[in-house]
Amino acid sequence: MKLTMKLNKGEISKRVAIYVASITAFIVILFPYIWTVLNSFKNVKEVNSVPPTFFPQEPTLANLLEIATGGALYRTDPWSVYFMNSAIVSSVTSLLATFISIFAGYGFSRFRIRGNMFLLILILVAMLFPGPVILIPTFEIMRNIGLADSLLGLGILYTAILTPPLTWLLYINFKNFPTDFEEAAKVDGCTQLGAFLRVVVPMSRMVIAMIIVFAFLIAWSEFPFALILLRSSSNYTVPIGLETYISEFTIWWHLLSAAIVLYSIPLIALFFLVQKTFIKGLTSGMLRG
Repeated sequence: MKLTMKLNKGEISKRVAIYVASITAFIVILFPYIWTVLNSFKNVKEVNSVPPTFFPQEPTLANLLEIATGGALYRTDPWSVYFMNSAIVSSVTSLLATFISIFAGYGFSRFRIRGNMFLLILILVAMLFPGPVILIPTFEIMRNIGLADSLLGLGILYTAILTPPLTWLLYINFKNFPTDFEEAAKVDGCTQLGAFLRVVVPMSRMVIAMIIVFAFLIAWSEFPFALILLRSSSNYTVPIGLETYISEFTIWWHLLSAAIVLYSIPLIALFFLVQKTFIKGLTSGMLRG
């Protein structure tokens, strides 16, 4: 009886510790976003007050309305244009990079080609270069081929950046994919390509969906390359639009916070829409591995 009570107390203590740790981590992770949301409802005087106030003393919707209507700082900020540019570039880039990576990852996992592993290692080495190292060469290449300051050039660049890591992820997925299903499809008359398209891809749809979402989030939030490539405000993506509220001498925190809140709404909505698919993709990949 005493042993049972000790075990129960130990189990309760363990669960309490897990809950406390989870709640603490949740608060620490969400605190910057909560602070940003609260700042979006403060006026310029309160957001710069010392000591700072946590909750808005005089809450206002003016910041959000100015960002939504594009009238912040007495200028016309085409946030609808910024949003549309980000949506187009991120969607096309994620789909194109995933499409290329599906065939590349499957080819590397199934076909015995001389130098196969060398190419995979080369792709991996290319991923190890820090972004700032290739900023200037990237800009020079894009400028020389006439793709600087264009959404087309930005999309091509994002596709080139995303394809290597996505290829590796899909290579690992297809490498661990049982070949029995493909062999059965071939017995039924399918070619290698037919077995891949009719069997392997449908059975890997969760992993592929997860990778599309992963690529979309990276492209949606990317800042340094967009900063050096884009010059015209009509081509700005949302991260570059956010940067316009930071100047050499001041930062408009209230407007920047409001823009961040509006900017993050699509990402939060996307997460809630695809969270089940995302988790299934992660778990299916781990279970298969």
